[in-house]
Amino acid sequence: MNARCIEMLVNAARDERGCTFALVADLRELFKSLDPATRQRAARCAFLLSDLELSNADWWHVAHNHPAQPIRTPPWRASFPRPSAIQLARATLLLAWNSLQVEPPTAQVLLGITTPVAEVIANLQFDEIDPIARARYRHVRPRWDDRPAVWRRLLLAAQTADESLLTEFNLHALQLLTGELLPPRSAVTSSAD
Repeated sequence: MNARCIEMLVNAARDERGCTFALVADLRELFKSLDPATRQRAARCAFLLSDLELSNADWWHVAHNHPAQPIRTPPWRASFPRPSAIQLARATLLLAWNSLQVEPPTAQVLLGITTPVAEVIANLQFDEIDPIARARYRHVRPRWDDRPAVWRRLLLAAQTADESLLTEFNLHALQLLTGELLPPRSAVTSSAD
Protein backbone atom coordinates (compact mmCIF):
# COMPACT_ATOMS: atom_id res chain seq x y z
CA MET A 1 0.00 0.00 0.00
CA ASN A 2 2.81 2.40 0.79
CA ALA A 3 4.34 1.71 -2.61
CA ARG A 4 1.00 2.47 -4.26
CA CYS A 5 0.62 5.74 -2.34
CA ILE A 6 4.13 6.85 -3.35
CA GLU A 7 3.49 5.84 -6.96
CA MET A 8 0.32 7.94 -6.97
CA LEU A 9 2.25 10.94 -5.59
CA VAL A 10 4.93 10.52 -8.26
CA ASN A 11 2.22 10.39 -10.94
CA ALA A 12 0.62 13.53 -9.50
CA ALA A 13 4.01 15.28 -9.57
CA ARG A 14 4.51 14.35 -13.22
CA ASP A 15 1.05 15.65 -14.18
CA GLU A 16 1.75 19.37 -13.92
CA ARG A 17 -1.59 20.47 -15.35
CA GLY A 18 -3.82 18.96 -12.67
CA CYS A 19 -4.79 20.22 -9.24
CA THR A 20 -2.79 18.30 -6.71
CA PHE A 21 -1.84 18.14 -3.09
CA ALA A 22 0.17 21.05 -1.69
CA LEU A 23 2.65 18.37 -0.65
CA VAL A 24 3.24 17.47 -4.30
CA ALA A 25 3.47 21.11 -5.33
CA ASP A 26 6.10 21.71 -2.63
CA LEU A 27 8.13 18.58 -3.46
CA ARG A 28 7.32 18.15 -7.16
CA GLU A 29 10.93 17.86 -8.36
CA LEU A 30 11.84 15.47 -5.57
CA PHE A 31 8.88 13.19 -6.34
CA LYS A 32 9.64 13.31 -10.07
CA SER A 33 13.26 12.30 -9.43
CA LEU A 34 12.39 9.10 -7.53
CA ASP A 35 13.56 5.98 -9.32
CA PRO A 36 11.85 2.61 -8.66
CA ALA A 37 14.49 1.48 -6.12
CA THR A 38 14.14 4.71 -4.12
CA ARG A 39 10.34 4.46 -4.17
CA GLN A 40 10.60 0.89 -2.90
CA ARG A 41 12.94 1.87 -0.05
CA ALA A 42 10.61 4.72 0.95
CA ALA A 43 7.63 2.35 0.91
CA ARG A 44 9.23 0.05 3.48
CA CYS A 45 8.17 2.33 6.32
CA ALA A 46 7.01 0.72 9.53
CA PHE A 47 3.72 2.61 9.31
CA LEU A 48 0.98 3.46 6.83
CA LEU A 49 1.66 6.37 4.45
CA SER A 50 -1.98 6.82 3.43
CA ASP A 51 -4.78 8.13 5.61
CA LEU A 52 -8.56 7.84 5.41
CA GLU A 53 -9.62 10.13 8.25
CA LEU A 54 -8.28 7.48 10.66
CA SER A 55 -8.17 9.95 13.54
CA ASN A 56 -11.51 11.65 12.86
CA ALA A 57 -14.27 10.01 14.92
CA ASP A 58 -16.99 12.42 13.76
CA TRP A 59 -16.21 11.70 10.11
CA TRP A 60 -16.35 7.94 10.72
CA HIS A 61 -19.64 8.25 12.61
CA VAL A 62 -21.22 9.88 9.54
CA ALA A 63 -19.49 7.55 7.06
CA HIS A 64 -20.72 4.46 8.89
CA ASN A 65 -24.14 5.49 10.20
CA HIS A 66 -25.21 7.71 7.30
CA PRO A 67 -23.47 6.31 4.22
CA ALA A 68 -25.63 8.27 1.77
CA GLN A 69 -25.06 11.60 3.52
CA PRO A 70 -22.48 13.63 1.64
CA ILE A 71 -19.40 14.70 3.56
CA ARG A 72 -17.89 17.83 2.12
CA THR A 73 -14.27 17.78 1.15
CA PRO A 74 -12.64 21.08 2.11
CA PRO A 75 -12.09 23.16 -1.05
CA TRP A 76 -8.35 23.38 -0.38
CA ARG A 77 -7.92 19.61 -0.22
CA ALA A 78 -6.81 17.88 -3.37
CA SER A 79 -7.57 14.27 -4.13
CA PHE A 80 -6.17 11.47 -6.19
CA PRO A 81 -7.91 10.51 -9.47
CA ARG A 82 -11.11 8.60 -8.75
CA PRO A 83 -10.16 5.04 -9.85
CA SER A 84 -6.82 5.15 -8.03
CA ALA A 85 -8.35 6.81 -4.99
CA ILE A 86 -11.07 4.16 -4.69
CA GLN A 87 -8.45 1.41 -4.82
CA LEU A 88 -6.27 3.13 -2.22
CA ALA A 89 -9.27 3.90 0.04
CA ARG A 90 -10.41 0.26 -0.18
CA ALA A 91 -6.91 -1.06 0.54
CA THR A 92 -6.43 1.35 3.44
CA LEU A 93 -9.76 0.39 4.96
CA LEU A 94 -9.18 -3.34 4.45
CA LEU A 95 -5.75 -3.12 6.06
CA ALA A 96 -7.17 -1.15 9.00
CA TRP A 97 -10.12 -3.53 9.45
CA ASN A 98 -7.99 -6.66 9.24
CA SER A 99 -5.22 -5.29 11.49
CA LEU A 100 -7.76 -4.27 14.12
CA GLN A 101 -9.18 -7.80 14.11
CA VAL A 102 -5.73 -9.27 14.79
CA GLU A 103 -3.81 -6.82 16.99
CA PRO A 104 -5.75 -3.64 17.84
CA PRO A 105 -3.12 -1.71 19.87
CA THR A 106 -0.38 -2.27 17.30
CA ALA A 107 -2.75 -1.42 14.45
CA GLN A 108 -3.75 1.81 16.13
CA VAL A 109 -0.14 3.00 16.41
CA LEU A 110 1.17 1.82 13.03
CA LEU A 111 -1.89 2.99 11.13
CA GLY A 112 -2.54 6.14 13.17
CA ILE A 113 -6.07 5.13 14.23
CA THR A 114 -7.63 6.75 17.29
CA THR A 115 -9.56 4.54 19.70
CA PRO A 116 -13.05 5.80 18.71
CA VAL A 117 -12.27 5.29 15.00
CA ALA A 118 -10.75 1.86 15.72
CA GLU A 119 -14.01 0.82 17.38
CA VAL A 120 -16.06 1.85 14.33
CA ILE A 121 -13.75 0.19 11.81
CA ALA A 122 -13.30 -3.02 13.82
CA ASN A 123 -17.08 -3.42 14.05
CA LEU A 124 -17.73 -2.93 10.34
CA GLN A 125 -19.22 -5.87 8.50
CA PHE A 126 -16.98 -6.99 5.65
CA ASP A 127 -19.60 -6.00 3.05
CA GLU A 128 -19.65 -2.41 4.41
CA ILE A 129 -16.02 -1.77 3.47
CA ASP A 130 -16.35 -1.41 -0.28
CA PRO A 131 -19.35 0.97 -0.21
CA ILE A 132 -17.52 3.26 2.23
CA ALA A 133 -14.40 3.25 0.03
CA ARG A 134 -16.46 4.04 -3.07
CA ALA A 135 -18.45 6.80 -1.39
CA ARG A 136 -15.59 8.41 0.55
CA TYR A 137 -12.63 7.98 -1.81
CA ARG A 138 -12.04 11.75 -1.96
CA HIS A 139 -10.88 11.60 1.65
CA VAL A 140 -7.98 9.21 1.12
CA ARG A 141 -4.75 11.17 1.11
CA PRO A 142 -1.11 10.89 1.99
CA ARG A 143 -0.47 10.98 5.71
CA TRP A 144 1.03 14.34 6.69
CA ASP A 145 0.04 15.91 3.38
CA ASP A 146 0.31 19.25 5.16
CA ARG A 147 3.86 18.58 6.37
CA PRO A 148 6.24 18.49 3.41
CA ALA A 149 9.29 18.49 5.73
CA VAL A 150 8.32 15.00 6.96
CA TRP A 151 8.01 13.69 3.41
CA ARG A 152 11.24 15.41 2.34
CA ARG A 153 13.07 13.64 5.15
CA LEU A 154 11.62 10.26 4.10
CA LEU A 155 12.39 10.70 0.42
CA LEU A 156 15.92 11.98 0.99
CA ALA A 157 16.64 9.11 3.39
CA ALA A 158 15.33 6.64 0.80
CA GLN A 159 17.69 8.08 -1.84
CA THR A 160 20.73 6.91 0.11
CA ALA A 161 22.03 3.41 0.76
CA ASP A 162 22.36 4.30 4.45
CA GLU A 163 19.69 2.21 6.20
CA SER A 164 20.27 4.09 9.46
CA LEU A 165 18.66 7.20 7.91
CA LEU A 166 15.47 5.24 7.19
CA THR A 167 15.57 3.75 10.69
CA GLU A 168 15.86 7.25 12.17
CA PHE A 169 12.99 8.42 9.99
CA ASN A 170 10.81 5.47 11.10
CA LEU A 171 11.45 6.34 14.75
CA HIS A 172 10.65 10.00 14.12
CA ALA A 173 7.45 9.10 12.25
CA LEU A 174 6.33 6.69 14.97
CA GLN A 175 6.82 9.49 17.50
CA LEU A 176 4.63 11.74 15.34
CA LEU A 177 1.94 9.08 15.06
CA THR A 178 1.97 8.36 18.77
CA GLY A 179 1.79 12.05 19.57
CA GLU A 180 -1.22 12.43 17.28
CA LEU A 181 -3.01 9.59 19.09
CA LEU A 182 -2.56 11.07 22.56
CA PRO A 183 -5.46 13.10 23.92
CA PRO A 184 -4.89 16.87 24.10
CA ARG A 185 -2.89 17.86 27.17
CA SER A 186 -5.78 19.92 28.58
CA ALA A 187 -8.03 16.82 28.49
CA VAL A 188 -5.45 14.81 30.43
CA THR A 189 -4.95 17.58 32.98
CA SER A 190 -8.65 18.15 33.58
CA SER A 191 -9.37 14.42 33.99
CA ALA A 192 -6.55 14.15 36.54
CA ASP A 193 -8.03 16.96 38.66
